Amino acid sequence: MVLAALALFLTLTRPTDHGAAPHKETAFERVVRTNTLRCGYGVFAPYFMKDPITGAFSGIWHDFAEETGSMLGVKIEWVEEIGLDDIGIALDTKRVDAYCSALWVAGKRARSVNFLSPSAFEPMLAYVRVKDHRFDKDLKSLNDAQVGVSTMDSEGGGFIAQEDFPKAKQVSLPHLSGYPDMFKQVATGKADVVIAAPSGAMAYLKNNQGELRPLADKPLRTFPISAFVVGYGQDALREALETAQKSVLVNGTMEKILQRYEPFPGAFLRVAKPYAENQGNVP
Repeated sequence: MVLAALALFLTLTRPTDHGAAPHKETAFERVVRTNTLRCGYGVFAPYFMKDPITGAFSGIWHDFAEETGSMLGVKIEWVEEIGLDDIGIALDTKRVDAYCSALWVAGKRARSVNFLSPSAFEPMLAYVRVKDHRFDKDLKSLNDAQVGVSTMDSEGGGFIAQEDFPKAKQVSLPHLSGYPDMFKQVATGKADVVIAAPSGAMAYLKNNQGELRPLADKPLRTFPISAFVVGYGQDALREALETAQKSVLVNGTMEKILQRYEPFPGAFLRVAKPYAENQGNVP
């Protein structure tokens, strides 16, 4: 219904000037024509996971994308794994219609991709080696040229390090290295601290118990998470996905997905339902 209504609107409002340049198919028009949303993704537990044996996908944002596609009445085609630095390029060159395994909303990223409204929020903590107590008294002590922060190109923790600890040196990994490698750099002494979400840290520590610990319970940031990002100028596709994802957020499906995958209760902060603030006035 949503897809059909938006498609009709585009047809009725498309310019008819025969002297104009040939019409270039938009991402939304391609989705309508093929009844398929071609998605890029990034592998990071519990966001998005790929079974090394069967190749089967799972994870919070895999399931969320599939449910959103169902609401929109389209098939999700998982086209390719895309590094964080290449998302904007993949969208601009039409290799994919959308990036569908979620991305933290950060200002610097908004230069190359168009975010949907948040579908969850996630805190970011600083993690150090278990026996390293140099920074326990004050997080500001991380802002030192002798401190190495484990980061990955275009990853959210690196943005925080630049803003909060500009004097610290970043021990950066290529954008396709994988999140576990950031934790491993700290565990092996190649860096002193990594700024990461508890969900990612718990996934790493599940197989590497006793290596790292959080410096403090208070998060350095709480990032909004956008389940989908699209290219600039693809407003119709963005609107269609916004409408479909709202249904998944308010009908209880998102809560079931989070409970299925989050490493501990409350690892992800929920989006408030739009009617929640008015519940007291409902007869």
